[in-house]
Amino acid sequence: MDEIIKRETEPIKSNLPDNIVSYMERKEFQFKLSDALLKINDDYWTIGDAVEGVQIFGGTGSGKTSGSGQTLAKTYLYNLFGGLVLTVKAGDALMWEQYCKDLKRSEDLIMINTDGKVKFNFLDYLVKKGYNTINITHVLLSALQKSNSGDYWQNAMEQLIKNTINLLVTSTGSVSIQDMYKVVINAPKSPIEASITFDVENAGGGYFKEIYLNALANMGEIKDQDTILEFEELTSNYWQYEFPNMDPEPRSSIISMFTSLADNLLRGEIRSILSCDPEVSNFKPESIFEGSVVVLDLNIKQFRETGKMAQLIFKTIFQMIVEKERENLPTNKKEEMRPIFLWIDEAQFFLTSNDVLFQTTARSTKTASVYLTQNYSNYLAFVGSNREKATVDSFLAVLQTKFFHCQSDPITNNDYVSKLIGKDYVMRESENFNPSQNSGSSKTTSKILDYKILPWKLDQLSKGGKANKQIVEAIVYQSGRNWKPDNENFTLVTFNQDI
Repeated sequence: MDEIIKRETEPIKSNLPDNIVSYMERKEFQFKLSDALLKINDDYWTIGDAVEGVQIFGGTGSGKTSGSGQTLAKTYLYNLFGGLVLTVKAGDALMWEQYCKDLKRSEDLIMINTDGKVKFNFLDYLVKKGYNTINITHVLLSALQKSNSGDYWQNAMEQLIKNTINLLVTSTGSVSIQDMYKVVINAPKSPIEASITFDVENAGGGYFKEIYLNALANMGEIKDQDTILEFEELTSNYWQYEFPNMDPEPRSSIISMFTSLADNLLRGEIRSILSCDPEVSNFKPESIFEGSVVVLDLNIKQFRETGKMAQLIFKTIFQMIVEKERENLPTNKKEEMRPIFLWIDEAQFFLTSNDVLFQTTARSTKTASVYLTQNYSNYLAFVGSNREKATVDSFLAVLQTKFFHCQSDPITNNDYVSKLIGKDYVMRESENFNPSQNSGSSKTTSKILDYKILPWKLDQLSKGGKANKQIVEAIVYQSGRNWKPDNENFTLVTFNQDI
């Protein structure tokens, strides 16, 4: 990619955030981390700040999407970022379509929906790109929002998927959800069935035996000793001995976990997108590196669990290719990289165990992740583990800039924001009244150690709309930064919804 990218057309000023740092005169982009994106009061917020991650909190109707959300989205589009956008509501995709139109980025927009224009056989893509069994398993587990390690059921599910993929890749050189489903359903489920299936003299065994024998025939062509040992010591032993000898009840549960995933990806419109014939698969995730803005119009409101699974697959592959393609580039190439973004509204629906790890290297890959949700409690509710608070705190700790819009969630306001911003010695006025005397009340002012942002203040921030002249307020915090002009670790900023 060329170091300097020239803009052919400029968006009209009325479509730009008031506080955007304008490139109208320059018309050239060099994508340095020090390049300013926004002016926040008397400070500049840069590409380097953006790629350190953003969390936006705000209650329903607070203006988080139309305030700081819209400002950041249009700023990234104006600065020619490529990106991936996940959606929850039907209107989300239309909103991003309008953003791209406003910012003259319509030609960069790739809308992935059920119109049949964009198809992506993700498993075939991963195999052809050289991703190993562990990587591909990670993608499938992410659709269930499970990590690659955990309790017995999770580990057993992972083991089933890995050995299914390895068998198919060794046998056919490819893998698909359809074939994985057929392997699992047709695999021998008792020692007697296994003895028939793995007896080369016996004609029984059906589809599974055909796949297995073809894998054995291909072993002679494989030169890599590690690949041979993996098949012989793990995959072959799993299907011949371990799987058939499992207790029927837990095996049935493990199979059911897998088939529920496969069922979602093999139905209706989602099947035509993610499980299409590899010959008609036309989406290239790497296009984001060249400026494509990919919007996943597979929203949860319409497509429910299937839409969520599909978007989690896209998100995980995005994170994988970013790390593979960008992390190991030489320094001079990294300086030239176009910034990209990952945009997740209602982020509680899409969190996975990989998000913290991905964010730790996001600066080196120039990836600006933006997560939006109503409140801290949403994350607690959706994490669903016995260590909810530690998990949420770990995730939020790697997102360095936080915008807090109006809300009344006591956990966010009391336990998170006030403690995050911290305490200082502040002047507080108190009034004393002694009923035994007729001297009335007396007021005193004293300096005490107290929270700099009291919880009730977040409930008083402007929510925009006509009553507030379309002005939305937010408190901004960034780790390690004191904001001008007050030299505080937070600042109050306003956003105009009317852009």
